[in-house]
Amino acid sequence: MGLLHQHGSGPHSHSEGSPHVTLGGFVPDTAAFKNVGIAFALTLICTVVELVGGVWADSTAVISAAVHAVGDSITLALAWLLERVALRQSNARYSYGYRRLSLLSAVISGVIIIVASVGVLLHIIPDLTGIEIFPLGGGDAHRGHDHSPHSGGMFALALLGIVVNVAAALVLKRGRTANEKMLIWHMISHTLSWVSILIVALVLMFFDPPLLDPILSVGIIVFTMHAVGTNLWEAIKLFLQAVPGGVDMDDLYAEVKKRVDGVVDMHDVRIWSLDGTAHVFSAHVVVRENTSIEKITTIKKKIRAIISELGVGEFYTTIESESSNEVCLAKIWGKT
Repeated sequence: MGLLHQHGSGPHSHSEGSPHVTLGGFVPDTAAFKNVGIAFALTLICTVVELVGGVWADSTAVISAAVHAVGDSITLALAWLLERVALRQSNARYSYGYRRLSLLSAVISGVIIIVASVGVLLHIIPDLTGIEIFPLGGGDAHRGHDHSPHSGGMFALALLGIVVNVAAALVLKRGRTANEKMLIWHMISHTLSWVSILIVALVLMFFDPPLLDPILSVGIIVFTMHAVGTNLWEAIKLFLQAVPGGVDMDDLYAEVKKRVDGVVDMHDVRIWSLDGTAHVFSAHVVVRENTSIEKITTIKKKIRAIISELGVGEFYTTIESESSNEVCLAKIWGKT
């Protein structure tokens, strides 16, 4: 006779006489690995062309967008590699698997993009002010206000950037994971940057406002740093095991009390995230005295159903039941 129990990934049985450690885990998504890989390849090729083309076109706006593309390439590369690592099963040392590494990649990517953006700003400032921040000698090191980029080159590079980023976004749109949905916004923001450059290139074909290109570059950099800074802060909060966005602990408690008959109290509730898409929920549920095993099983199923309705990702749930006349050690050790 097998023993049946449930985790967030569903019920499974253990055969008697074969003791072992039960390892939890989330079902890997092989489609996500493929989609992110295709988007990474497209973005990487486009990034190289943008960097070389930006120098050739002498456009700080193109170079700024290329820096954004470098950040996207790094983000996609790390996401792609980590999607591959995430296909591994959990083991005795990493009982939750390897998905938490994606938070590390998010922090690294964010820091790289912000540092690179500051570097580009330091390059743009002389174009706006005529003042060399790091003079390297020679009176012609910078042209200052005489800067006039190659409008035809900007136009061609902008078209390439728009096509490649839209294609990458469409590939990611086929996926269903929150990671892919988040990466789509990287592509969308970069597409908007290239649309702006395309407009400026058209203006430069008929007029010659020398400050238009560096001013646009500053706008792109500020937009990028704001978006990246916001995502970086969210990743740091998840590192600190903050409750995932979209989850209100008070509302969750009220919903359980309202919809689940037989629950006297719920305490020591913990919700944290592995990577922003796969979450962990644990709680102590107090039930009435002499509640049957069948009733407790029903209560746990109803609570898991409420958790799944949050709509913020997949959950691995652990629910410990306690009788109303039982003293919980968690309450003795600390207020929960």
